[in-house]
Amino acid sequence: MADDRSHAIRLDIKAGQLNFSASTPDNGEALESIPIDFNGEETSIGFNSQYLLDSYNALGHQDLVTLSFKDGNSQVMLVPGAALANQSLAVIMPCRL
Repeated sequence: MADDRSHAIRLDIKAGQLNFSASTPDNGEALESIPIDFNGEETSIGFNSQYLLDSYNALGHQDLVTLSFKDGNSQVMLVPGAALANQSLAVIMPCRL
């Protein structure tokens, strides 16, 4: 449901919960929450949803993916949770919220 032009989505991360949200003037707003293992400082980060999906798909649709980042303005590294012999990773840059 991300905007057709920017494909921007917002991730709000806090202890135990990740909220995905997107809004468009024509279609309204969407919000999805999932439980996560996170014990850091609350933060918000924006992404082009297509880049996030492409990165996830390149990792082979893992059940568990670790997102590593310094803050809401730094690059994010996606690492598959499964121990693979030829482990891949993906790095994506956030977009401004």
